Amino acid sequence: MHSENFESENRIFILGNSGSGKTWLAGVLANYLDLKMISLDEVCWEPGGYYKRRAEEDINQSLREKSQGRDWVIEGVYGDLAELLLSRITHLYWLDLDPAFCAESVSLRGFENIPWMDSESKIQGYLTHIRSYRKNAGPMSREFHANLFRSFTGTKAAFKSRDSVNEFVENLK
Repeated sequence: MHSENFESENRIFILGNSGSGKTWLAGVLANYLDLKMISLDEVCWEPGGYYKRRAEEDINQSLREKSQGRDWVIEGVYGDLAELLLSRITHLYWLDLDPAFCAESVSLRGFENIPWMDSESKIQGYLTHIRSYRKNAGPMSREFHANLFRSFTGTKAAFKSRDSVNEFVENLK
């Protein structure tokens, strides 16, 4: 996919498992297309760490406010929030990478900057959750993401490897 697929209004959503590279790709697209970048982690969790989820009404209000404009890229694992924005999204990119690869990426990134990752059991639980992406149920599962991707009628692409994501980025230039 090349840059001519982008329009005067770009409302891009990047969906995928933790550690798949959503934030990195969102940053590249935000930079390339001069878009506002929104992380759903910042919308969903209280400031100062991802250990206390905001009230659902606060999450929805924040998401509505942040997505008001015509040019943004939003990234996150929260399929239910992507679903709320589906009618406004112009481009949907799904990073459907191997869950073991995603868990390894998170491990390599480290846990020092994640305040709630303060014990080995929490770290291992998180990595198990990431590795279980294909078996999990709910809005952070592969099944939910796949259904959302199938139902989206705008410009979309699913990436199965880091190489395919890198190739997409190279074709932007």
